[in-house]
Amino acid sequence: MQAKRTKTMSNTTASAVSHYLDIYLLPDPEFATPNLMNALYAKLHRALHDRIQAQKESIGISFPDQRNTTAPLGTTLRLHSSEAALTALMSSTWLTGMRDHTRCTPIQAIPSGIQTHRSVRRIDVQSNPEKPEAAARAAYPDTAAQRSRHAFIQLSSRSNGHQYKLFIEQTPANAHAGSFSSFGLSTNNSTIPWF
Repeated sequence: MQAKRTKTMSNTTASAVSHYLDIYLLPDPEFATPNLMNALYAKLHRALHDRIQAQKESIGISFPDQRNTTAPLGTTLRLHSSEAALTALMSSTWLTGMRDHTRCTPIQAIPSGIQTHRSVRRIDVQSNPEKPEAAARAAYPDTAAQRSRHAFIQLSSRSNGHQYKLFIEQTPANAHAGSFSSFGLSTNNSTIPWF
């Protein structure tokens, strides 16, 4: 499964990150914010996967109101790419079912003079400390549990329906052009402007 994802990601077209838009989650008494973010992100992932399969320009993501590396991802999903790529995505039907739960800003140019960038990437963690063998747990008793505090999105596998956690880390990095995966995450050290 992992090898298949890597192959898919290598086919993405490099993005000129010149524009962005924000998608805000609206408060909802029936659904917790993390659950709404999971649903929104799952829909975006499907749309980005389809774009990559069609060899279209990739789109990066970030979570600008995440307060620190272990906090929940917040209430804002920011999309980064060219104006044309964002316009094409937003004119599709990928937000169907989420429009009552979100508010989207217009597509805007990245502010000039941005000096700060982030690498928004998937991190591999052992989220279940009970899973490793007893010897491994004895040698590294707290490692797995400690790593599982990273922010994550709860997703369902498209191939088998199993639930899994996609752990995401946003770290400072030098600006680097590149492509983004079907999860909107950094590949080839690509970065997004941070503001």
